[in-house]
Amino acid sequence: MEKKSILPIVALVFTIVASGFIIAGQITTFFVNWAILKEMRLKKQIESNVKTV
Repeated sequence: MEKKSILPIVALVFTIVASGFIIAGQITTFFVNWAILKEMRLKKQIESNVKTV
C-alpha cells in the first residue's frame, strides 16, 4: 500500500523536473541563437565598414 501512494508523487516530481529541463533548454537555445545572430550582424557591419573604407 505504501508504494502505491508514493508512485504518483514520484511521477509528479519527475514530470515537473522534466518540464523544467525542457523550459531551460528552450531558454538556453533562444539565448544561443540570439547571440549567434548578434555576432553575425556585427561581422556583417564590420565587413561593410571595411568595404566602404
